[in-house]
Amino acid sequence: MKNLDEIIVELILEHNCVIIPSFGGFVSKDVGATIDFDKGTILPPSKHLLFNIQLKNNDGLLTAALSRAQGITFIEANDLISKTVHTIQSDLKSGKKVSLENIGTFHYNQENVLVFEQDRYFNFLLTSYGLAPLQFISNQGIEVVQPIKNNKSNVWKYAAAACLLPFAFYSFWIPLKTNVLSSGMISYHDLNPFKKNLPQHYKLKNNSYKIDSEKDAYPTFENQKTEAPINDGVWVYQIDAENSIYITADKTKVEVQPIIPVQNGFNYVAPAAFNCIVGCYSQKENVEIFTKKLISNGFQVSLIQEGALTKVCIGQSNDATSLNSIVEKAKSLGLDPWMLH
Repeated sequence: MKNLDEIIVELILEHNCVIIPSFGGFVSKDVGATIDFDKGTILPPSKHLLFNIQLKNNDGLLTAALSRAQGITFIEANDLISKTVHTIQSDLKSGKKVSLENIGTFHYNQENVLVFEQDRYFNFLLTSYGLAPLQFISNQGIEVVQPIKNNKSNVWKYAAAACLLPFAFYSFWIPLKTNVLSSGMISYHDLNPFKKNLPQHYKLKNNSYKIDSEKDAYPTFENQKTEAPINDGVWVYQIDAENSIYITADKTKVEVQPIIPVQNGFNYVAPAAFNCIVGCYSQKENVEIFTKKLISNGFQVSLIQEGALTKVCIGQSNDATSLNSIVEKAKSLGLDPWMLH
C-alpha cells in the first residue's frame, strides 16, 4: 500500500501544483540543464520545487489520490491527511527536521520561518527519466570558453549585402556589355545578362512602295499648285478644300543632289526632301559593314545621323519619282528600302 509520500511524488510528476491541505503547496517549474563548474557536475533538465505556505485550501487532488491508492473513502483519506499534517507540524515546532522521501526536508530557521530544501537527487521531470548527473574535471585553473551569442545585427549585415549585390553587378555589367555610354540610352533588355547582342537593324515593315506616276507621289508643289499662276511666278497652293496659300516658285527644274560615296570615312549629310533608306543602326561597326556591302554593289551611300541612330541612305532628291530606279535596284538585291520624307 502506498504511503502519503509516494502519492505526493506521483502527483508532482504529473501536475505543476500539489497542495497538502492545511499545510502548504508544492509548485514546480521546469529548469534546463545546469553546470556547476566548482563541483565539476552537469545536472540534467529537471523540475524545481517551490513550497508556498499560503496554498492550504483543499483542492481534492491529494485526497482523491490517497483514497484510490488505499481503497478508503474520501472522508477517511481527508482525516488521514489531517493527522499526518498535525504530526509534521508538531515535529517542526519541536525543532526537528521533517523529511518527505524523494521530495525534500522542512525546518524552521533562526527567524522562525519555514524553510524547504528539495531533494537534489530525485528528478521530477519525466522527459529526463534515467539521466544521471555527469562529473567532469573542475575548472580550477582552466579557462572556460563561453558559447558565442547569436548577434541579430549580423543578420541585418548579411541582408544589406544581399541587397547591394545586384547593384554592384549591374554597375559593372551595364557599362561593359551595353552601349549606354555611347548612346546615352538604356532599356529593360540591357538588364538581362543572358541577352544576345544582335545587330540593331531597324526598318519599316509593309511600307515599301513603287512610285508609278505623279498621282501616287508625295504631295509636292508641282502636284498641288493650280494649273495657271494668278500672277507672274505666283501660284495658289491648295492645302485642303477650304484653305490655300500664295507661293512664289522658281520655274527652273530641280536637280538631284549628288552624293559623294564613302571612301575612307563616313559621309554624313542632312536629310533632303526624299531620302531612300535601306538600314538603320545604333552601332558604328554595323554601319561600316553594311556601307561597304552597298558600295561593292554600286550604290552611292550617305549617312543621316538622328540621335543615337544612323540611317543608311542610297539616294536623295527633292523629287520622289527620280529615286524609282534606285528603289528597284535595292529590291532586286534583297534589300527593303523605304522613303524618309
